[in-house]
Amino acid sequence: MRKRAKGRNPALPAAIQPRMITDTTPETGVAPVTLTAFRSFLSARRSTRQFLQEDVPDDVIRVLHDAAGLTPSGGNARAYQVTMLPRGRTRESLMRELQRICAARSALLNNPLLRAAAAPFAGPYVRAFLRDGEYGPRMARLLGKLRRGEDPLFYSAPVVFFFHSRALIPTPREDCVIAAFAVSLAAQAAGLGCCLVTLAQSAVNASRRCKELLGMSADSSVHAVLVLGRAASPAEERPARAPIPLHCV
Repeated sequence: MRKRAKGRNPALPAAIQPRMITDTTPETGVAPVTLTAFRSFLSARRSTRQFLQEDVPDDVIRVLHDAAGLTPSGGNARAYQVTMLPRGRTRESLMRELQRICAARSALLNNPLLRAAAAPFAGPYVRAFLRDGEYGPRMARLLGKLRRGEDPLFYSAPVVFFFHSRALIPTPREDCVIAAFAVSLAAQAAGLGCCLVTLAQSAVNASRRCKELLGMSADSSVHAVLVLGRAASPAEERPARAPIPLHCV
């Protein structure tokens, strides 16, 4: 049986303080979920980008936080953390810093000479964006929304979760993504909408100031960002998705 506990955080309400997490066993008598029920639940998942401005109750936040701690991790290292960002002054300061970063990126993407000069010094991930002809216009549109006071990064969601780690091995990126997906399923079970977002993830990783605002160390890397809250409208019917090929070797 595995147990994990962390110290109290005075910035959090008492109802969502970290608690001891104990793995359950088959002997607990918890009824297993049928495959049919699980598939139906999974197929009903949608990404939500419009939220009601309602706070998520503390007891629900606690369940979501617990879900992040019940996932597997490479080597059982559990070397990841979760930072919650509600609405407020910290988010406003973060949004101003993110707007500055987006403005700098937009200037780079819309300058062919700067793009060509930066490409040899960029990693493969950044080079892929520099070669994407549509990325520059998308960044310009995003910057325009930010300047108009809109929130195209977090969609004005009541809660934002950042999944991050200082570790390099064995699998911190995968651990964070798995934890984020577990939280998204727990949010769905609680009747909430959610969406994994990537633009804020890359911007925070590129900015020491953003990490300071979020209380992260400079050597931390954000590997997943999840926004969530009560959906503003019922989920739309999702187009049928083609099955992922299964190759047997």
